[in-house]
Amino acid sequence: MEKKCYYAILVIFTTCGFSFSSWISRTPELRDALHATTGTMGIILLGLSMGSILGLVLANVFVRARGGRFAIMTSAFFMFTGFIALSAGAIVASQIVVFAALFIFGMGAGMCNVAMNLEGTEIEYRIKKTILPVLHAAFSIGTLVGAGVGAICIKLGISVSLHLTIVAQ
Repeated sequence: MEKKCYYAILVIFTTCGFSFSSWISRTPELRDALHATTGTMGIILLGLSMGSILGLVLANVFVRARGGRFAIMTSAFFMFTGFIALSAGAIVASQIVVFAALFIFGMGAGMCNVAMNLEGTEIEYRIKKTILPVLHAAFSIGTLVGAGVGAICIKLGISVSLHLTIVAQ
């Protein structure tokens, strides 16, 4: 049982890193599609920060109410919804939709960050072995792979919306 939990949380850390860097790799194209200035893009990206802060706060509520696993599943739903909305925002070139999508994605990412670290700590406690450095390395590996996939998608001319929709799956 403990090994399954360890592998599951390892996948969650990796996936979070992958999804985060996947969309970041497409930010310049998204900026161009939105016809946004650097200043406007800063405001749009504020949606991600605001959502992340809310997610960090909500994580406590979800973890206390239903546990870390439930919080992770809920955060995955928000991240998925945010990614799909981000894809739609890229298609319709709407700054408001992209702001809202980043808010939703950020809320999921913030919540997941807290919940996955709590679950990782719980697993460490149960198996009496330090694993958080490995989990954080998995997040970093996920960001590296996500950025690489993003670069390949750019090179192949795959649209931002298609790329993000695939990542959301």
